[in-house]
Amino acid sequence: MDMHPKLVALWIITALAGCSVDAVTFKLTPVMIGVTITGLDGDGLVLTNNGGDDLVISGNGAFVFTTPLERGASYALVVKRQPSNPLLLCAIANGTGTVGDEDVTDVQVSCHATAFHVGGTVTGVAGSGLVLRNNDGDDLNITANGMFAFSTVVPNGAPYHVTVQRQPAGPWQTCTVTGGAGTATSAEVTSTVVTCTTNLYSLGGEVTGLATGNSVTLRNNGSDELVLTRNGSYRFQTPVASGQGYRVTFVAISMPLISQTCFLLNNFDSVRDSDINFVFVMCSTNRFTVGGTISGLTGTGLVLNYDRGGDIPFSGNGAFTFPGTIPSGTMYTVTVKTQPSGQTCVVANGPGTVGSSNVTNIQVTCG
Repeated sequence: MDMHPKLVALWIITALAGCSVDAVTFKLTPVMIGVTITGLDGDGLVLTNNGGDDLVISGNGAFVFTTPLERGASYALVVKRQPSNPLLLCAIANGTGTVGDEDVTDVQVSCHATAFHVGGTVTGVAGSGLVLRNNDGDDLNITANGMFAFSTVVPNGAPYHVTVQRQPAGPWQTCTVTGGAGTATSAEVTSTVVTCTTNLYSLGGEVTGLATGNSVTLRNNGSDELVLTRNGSYRFQTPVASGQGYRVTFVAISMPLISQTCFLLNNFDSVRDSDINFVFVMCSTNRFTVGGTISGLTGTGLVLNYDRGGDIPFSGNGAFTFPGTIPSGTMYTVTVKTQPSGQTCVVANGPGTVGSSNVTNIQVTCG
């Protein structure tokens, strides 16, 4: 029958023990150290046994160290160099022991991709509610400036993409991401920079009722001035940051020909998240009375014609005022419609234009 070579050697030694012959030395068959590799998706993995026997691993599967060991010798396997491209982390199971009669085949080396946190720095945030997102899923609330890192790690060799999921409010801001996209390789990602700036919004409104030739000068927050000479929309040159207040006031009102009264509506508040389009300048033309003085009237039947009010009879001397008012800038004419009995009356300052006060200089003199 067949016998194992090692048993044959022992049998020969036993048989020779009773013979008077010279000593004979027999060597046992050397034992090989083998490993099984799983999960390797890179290159560069090097294992070493007992600090000196290196084994370069090129892929998954079974590999054997080239240097055999004698029975009873110890072995200790370690990872001398981890694989790269991508960077992996390989761990050894059953990597130490003592050599027996059989080859060592139960050493297992399992490799897996390393994973890294993705993060960076936030600057300029002043509002609340900023939310960052990585790879369309991992959301992170940001409450202050400084360093940040997503809680979900990214496997080595996997992509990452940091975006702003929600912008800050109160004040409203716009945050932009630089260096937020790439591939995680061999280290934590700290190069993402999120820069936040407070939004600027324009300030303006509409002018209504302003007479031709008139102008108003507005000022916002005590500095930004704007001269308005026509009706329609207007806008200050300097925008206002979200969260800041605005206060629009009159600096000057120029009304050389037509007297008006202008006022502001919605002229102070705080800017939120949109342009201000509702600071209204509303002007209306002032109205005045027309009148004068009658003197020398002794007869009866005097009738004055007022082209803005019709024929009006008068029966005595003194000051008079025609009924109603007319707008500033309006032309008027006063004439004698019917002379009084036995007298002739003449009108001085009969034609004129209403200015910025009541007209009182019409003189009707009878004789």
